Amino acid sequence: LAQARLRGTTPGPSPPSLDPSASMACGSSSADTMRGAVLRAKAQKPEGKVLYPGQKYDLIVSSIPKPRCVAGKALVRVVAAGVNPVDCKLILPSWIQHAFGRDYCGVVEEITEETSAKRGIKVGDTVMGMSSGSCCEYIVADTETMTKVPDNMTPEQAAGMGVAYMTSYDAIFAGTTVGRPPVGENTRVLIIGGSGGTGLAALQLARRCACARLVATVCSGRNEQLVKQEGADVVFDYTKIDFAATPAEELKRIMTEEAVKQMGTEEKRPAPDDFRGEFDLVYDCVSSMEDHDYRPVANQLLAPGAGHYVAINAARPAFWMQGLLARATGLGSWVLPSREDLFLPAPNREKVDNMSKWFGEGKLRVNVDTVVDFQKAASDANANLNEAIDRQLSRRATGKVVIGNIGSPK
Repeated sequence: LAQARLRGTTPGPSPPSLDPSASMACGSSSADTMRGAVLRAKAQKPEGKVLYPGQKYDLIVSSIPKPRCVAGKALVRVVAAGVNPVDCKLILPSWIQHAFGRDYCGVVEEITEETSAKRGIKVGDTVMGMSSGSCCEYIVADTETMTKVPDNMTPEQAAGMGVAYMTSYDAIFAGTTVGRPPVGENTRVLIIGGSGGTGLAALQLARRCACARLVATVCSGRNEQLVKQEGADVVFDYTKIDFAATPAEELKRIMTEEAVKQMGTEEKRPAPDDFRGEFDLVYDCVSSMEDHDYRPVANQLLAPGAGHYVAINAARPAFWMQGLLARATGLGSWVLPSREDLFLPAPNREKVDNMSKWFGEGKLRVNVDTVVDFQKAASDANANLNEAIDRQLSRRATGKVVIGNIGSPK
């Protein structure tokens, strides 16, 4: 739970309480209830090794209470909801059930006149953002963390904006810390895990919005074309480079040679003359308790005296405790190791409106890997939405996993 809270939970309304006896896979909503996706323990024990908590649960459609609009928030009819790793791992005790998801795209159904005038959002607007328990027919969402969806985005793309893009926004632009400079035109950036949802967002933000001097990424070579299309100058294939076993100086030499080789064959600027395998920012989207730990080698690749390591997860509990303490006290630079940052995204009006603007200008684009049909699971008592969890936890998704067709976009 601590891991899930640190990695993705943001301030907002608590998930709606659920009635365990009110399954309605083949029903329809009433005035006081709605349909929503919930995690339930599997009827049969999973076969084989279970790596993630979400593998022991079914994601089903059930009847839950419909929320009521309050001042400062808006009642949104949800069209699509994004899926994030934290959603699949946030497993509470069996006697506490919770609605699934935190990213959404939907249509404003109700908002007070005062809130509408203050935020510039009205009934009928299509919006996107982050709100706990988003994979439901209706949510009550904070208007300060929602923004209008530009015309060039589909509902499924808009549903993938939330956690992935807001997390990478704060990583690239140092949105949650004072002691770290934002990425700029002189910054050399390394993104570990560039082909995932958060990594792809970071590539776009670093290249197209921050105009970084060099954008490199670590990912599988099979995704090289995708990540270069989204902003990477150089790709370091982890299936060919042993980051854990290679000595730091040798690794820097290999990375320097790869940068010169790859950028020299591209019709773009050559590798920086002063690049020696060192970076001003290493943004780690991979390291976790279930995966490889890139933190030790990442710190060896930092530019002396200036580089920063930024992570959204951690492989070691001690680093988690430091991150949680930094979050609770606001003393990040005093609690965390020097030039390291483990953070939660902190969305606000300025950030989400910047996102909407950049999406509208074509600088950003959500890559949708998989769309799972909500209504299909809702209409069949034997169906579920496990495909969304399985794809997300496979760590093979190139982009966002989305649950779509929750409601009408009109």
